Amino acid sequence: MALTKRLKRLAVVLDNDAVAKGLSDAGVRHGVDVRFLIECDTGMGRNGVQSPEAALDLARSVMKMPRMQFEGIMTFPIRYPGSRQFFEQALGLFKRAGIPVPVVSGGGTPAIFKVQDFPMLTEHRAGTYLYNDVMTVATGTAAWDKLRHARAGYGGKPTDGRRAP
Repeated sequence: MALTKRLKRLAVVLDNDAVAKGLSDAGVRHGVDVRFLIECDTGMGRNGVQSPEAALDLARSVMKMPRMQFEGIMTFPIRYPGSRQFFEQALGLFKRAGIPVPVVSGGGTPAIFKVQDFPMLTEHRAGTYLYNDVMTVATGTAAWDKLRHARAGYGGKPTDGRRAP
């Protein structure tokens, strides 16, 4: 929580009331507001609320908690076909509810080449673009000769069930 006092902007993501309650309690304890985004599962099946209605319901619930400041919605990654529809529906719901959504955040290194298809995005989080990796090659975002290689050693002793790299 001390970091929130030093940084110009720090936001957390959440997809349930239990996490929000813990963050709210910490905000109260430390006297700081906690900026949050609702994480939305737009097709990847990782984390996030499962529908635009659930995003609105969770935002409304968490906004009632002390020290919690709603900043927006986010997803990872934005490559999946349902991401744009999810965001459009969610933003429509928030607008009808009178709740501003200043941040609409997408993510994923390969998805950087699809950002133009998501005009509602206010930011994009691309993670491995600096180094590239097997995933970026598999998606066609990078070629093998563009990878930044690092090799790590293995200090274990080979056995019948384990070999040295």
